[in-house]
Amino acid sequence: MTVRGFLTLMVGATLILIGLSTGNSACMLTGGIAASALSLMFLSILISALSLRVTQQISPQEVLRQNTCQLNTRFFMLSLLPLAPLVMDVQLPSGRHSAYLIHPRPFGHTDATNEFVCPHVGEFSVGIQTITLHDSLGMFRFSRHVKGQEKIRILPQAAAVSPVPIKPGSEEGPASAYATTDYTTPDSIRGWVEGDELKRVHWKLSASRRTLLVRTYEQQNRPDTLILLNTGGIDPENLRSAFVIDALTESCAGTVSHLLSENRPVCIPITRTGGEIRGESMRAFDSIQRMLAQLEFTAQDLFPETLELAAPRLQRSGTLLIFSPVITPHITEAVIRLSLFGTGIRFTLACREEIPKNEMKLLQMLVAANIETFQVSIS
Repeated sequence: MTVRGFLTLMVGATLILIGLSTGNSACMLTGGIAASALSLMFLSILISALSLRVTQQISPQEVLRQNTCQLNTRFFMLSLLPLAPLVMDVQLPSGRHSAYLIHPRPFGHTDATNEFVCPHVGEFSVGIQTITLHDSLGMFRFSRHVKGQEKIRILPQAAAVSPVPIKPGSEEGPASAYATTDYTTPDSIRGWVEGDELKRVHWKLSASRRTLLVRTYEQQNRPDTLILLNTGGIDPENLRSAFVIDALTESCAGTVSHLLSENRPVCIPITRTGGEIRGESMRAFDSIQRMLAQLEFTAQDLFPETLELAAPRLQRSGTLLIFSPVITPHITEAVIRLSLFGTGIRFTLACREEIPKNEMKLLQMLVAANIETFQVSIS
């Protein structure tokens, strides 16, 4: 019951008491009308609240950041009297909440569509969480919790990035294919093709079959690009952190897209599961994009330990790319130690337009160690 309803109840009860005490029929009639109106309003809104059914669906369930999605809802309710517009508390794709109004039909179904912008990368629950019903006179108020919120995955866009240089000795092409061929492990036999080397001819088998046959050999995997993304040092509850995550994941997505478009293999370890996701062509970009959207960020900074564990992996990598929302003395020290392995390293920092002096000094230390550094400004 609202304040207005409570005051109406008190006035009606007072008039009835006065009418009973004095025998005044006008007071009795007025008090009876107020009590009847309250009873009818209460019964109507109670029936509406109990009969209310809500279904909701988000479309699409996967969308690029800055694009829009639609929340399609259907309401069913019964009402003896007209109601005020329903007030819906809707959880948005950004994780925030907003209130929307819907004018329901007294009987039957009411359909509604709301369009939302998807501003931040990640996975979010979207949909109506509570619905508040008011009678037309504002006497009573009921709230209903709604189940069945939909999940939406907002993917990072591929930001424009600087090309990743190829480490000397890992270039693609016939020369590198020849260099990575393992001539100690024969794979199979095939017919002679113009351009094959004579030393690969299987002379004994060719003589018996009276046609030139050559040996084929296993080829070693091409050196891939190892990508490490720091998911620590961010407070997920801070609204400003969402912009940092956007800059970080979209810069990483842009780099991955550039590498895969040139058929340069990439490898991204997944800290949460202990596995890794690999890609050698653009066909793998969609899965990597989804993985970036599903990353769980935390305020705890364990990235220096992650960098230390990556040291043995560098022996199979051509380049190491690091993306981080923070730079600390421990991270700087770990990155400089990794550079001693001779692997090309690029360090990308998602930062504000004005970098604090202490962080700028740490970046200068990386530059002094011949480590390529980039800064991605938070929009």
